[in-house]
Amino acid sequence: MQCILPEKVFLSKEHTPSEVEIGGWEKSAIIVDTDGRWTAHRLKLLLIRRLEKALPSGQPGLQQLIQDTVVQSLQRLHIFRIRSSASLAATLFHLPLYHSQRMTDEEIGLLSIDSISSFYWIDRYYLEQQRQGSSDRKDSANPLGRVLMALQEIRLSHGPVIVLTNWGLTPVSKASGADNEAATPSPFYRQHLHPFPAPFEIPSRILPNAHLMPPITHHITLTPFSIDRIPLSVTNLQEALELTERGSVGIRRRDIMGILRTVETGSTATFTVDNLEES
Repeated sequence: MQCILPEKVFLSKEHTPSEVEIGGWEKSAIIVDTDGRWTAHRLKLLLIRRLEKALPSGQPGLQQLIQDTVVQSLQRLHIFRIRSSASLAATLFHLPLYHSQRMTDEEIGLLSIDSISSFYWIDRYYLEQQRQGSSDRKDSANPLGRVLMALQEIRLSHGPVIVLTNWGLTPVSKASGADNEAATPSPFYRQHLHPFPAPFEIPSRILPNAHLMPPITHHITLTPFSIDRIPLSVTNLQEALELTERGSVGIRRRDIMGILRTVETGSTATFTVDNLEES
């Protein structure tokens, strides 16, 4: 949201103060939707709520100001919908030309791919078929490798913040101690994509062409919704439903925890995402 929001919002003269800093970058965002689930409507709702919190309430014409600011912000949004790794790589390689022709007065502040894992199973099947082919047939390059090369070129030429969402398929387990009890659950997952940087793997992953890929600087893991257990003293369904309606148990939808890991320092921090439902 911060990428496409303006740095300041100017209020009419009768308002005090006359301008409010909201910390936006006032740059363009490129969203690459690979699974068809990304919606601008959801982003619009989040922008409205962000502005409602940032601007002074009770002012005449405030809602119109918010709507105008949201419309201006969404004009900096560019969405591409992709259906294969090949088309994803082609789109990314074509992006500098798109920027020069269609975004002449805009700076790309954010490039997000949601999700980089969407074609994992298709690409894996394709590569397995290639390996099972005749020995005199040259294997094609890994589809994901071309995507990463395109991302690196954009990173070097345009310098946007690059955000890649990724599936969590295989949890990382750690031993609970010398007693050899069951492994302690970990909030992290192994990197299933290849080739792909995996700075937290032990032993570290060796990539022969790592300089052709964008480096991973930060890694965020979002935990699923927290679910409270129903007490053992509850013996019937009606009582359980009553507890759920009162909010004593059930899903805490406003409590999604994120774990931020920094590659350079190895530091770890946690934060909370307020998951408001659409109204």
